[in-house]
Amino acid sequence: MTAVLTDLSNHPTPRLVLVEGGRAPAARRRRALYRRRRLAALVIVGVALWAAIQLVSVMVPVLLEGESATTSPRATLEIHGDRYVAQPGDTMWAIARALTPSGDVRATVHRLVETNGFDTLAVGQEVRIPAELVGRTAA
Repeated sequence: MTAVLTDLSNHPTPRLVLVEGGRAPAARRRRALYRRRRLAALVIVGVALWAAIQLVSVMVPVLLEGESATTSPRATLEIHGDRYVAQPGDTMWAIARALTPSGDVRATVHRLVETNGFDTLAVGQEVRIPAELVGRTAA
């Protein structure tokens, strides 16, 4: 739009009159394209941010607890002797935590896996407890 100062003889004072035009159609198209691109970029950044938040909300419990947030291990495992029968929700990490109630349990997990030859458990599966870990449970 362009403002034009006009002096009309039948009007006592000059006034501004808006005249359509002033911008080329190509410039309007470029500006509309620019707006669409900005909107698309905003949507993409929003979706990426949402995905990152979802990933962090899933990974933080896993990293802090050391096991899947979807499993719900029992509060305490009672391990007596040199064998343990896996129950629903048990993991090697939970068994190692029962054998090593404080501190880093990674070495205990590694020793359990090394002794048994497997790293995943099925309900009813028997887990052999290495001799050096027998009797170390807090329960």
